[in-house]
Amino acid sequence: MSHEELEFCILENYHRIDFDVNDLNCILGLSQSYVQELTYKFYGQSSGELIESFRVEAAIRRLHCNEHLVVLGLHSGFGSVRTFSRVFHKRMSISVLTAKQLLHESVDKQLLLQDWQWKIWDRGNGMFTVPSTFLYT
Repeated sequence: MSHEELEFCILENYHRIDFDVNDLNCILGLSQSYVQELTYKFYGQSSGELIESFRVEAAIRRLHCNEHLVVLGLHSGFGSVRTFSRVFHKRMSISVLTAKQLLHESVDKQLLLQDWQWKIWDRGNGMFTVPSTFLYT
């Protein structure tokens, strides 16, 4: 199993609000412990955290669309606005509304988006593992 196959599976499914770690394991046809081992090896994150990372990154890509929080969360794969807001704040250390405002006021939006992307994929030890499918292309 390569990291590209793992990323492709998540990219094809992260937007589904019912997609979770169990679905990931089932689609890949691998045991939960093996998938968990792979996600830590490739990304330094658990399977659930990895799915969250893809979802938060997708939400960040849509911040400029001026969508309501509910719509933004649903399009990013979050089942509720409460979960979306909580996970976004946990991962980004700012609220979704603050992020929207900062992006709106930013002179260099692309640089700000890249800074946020690095924050999502920071492994916490000075190492970064950004997916090869890099969503900001």
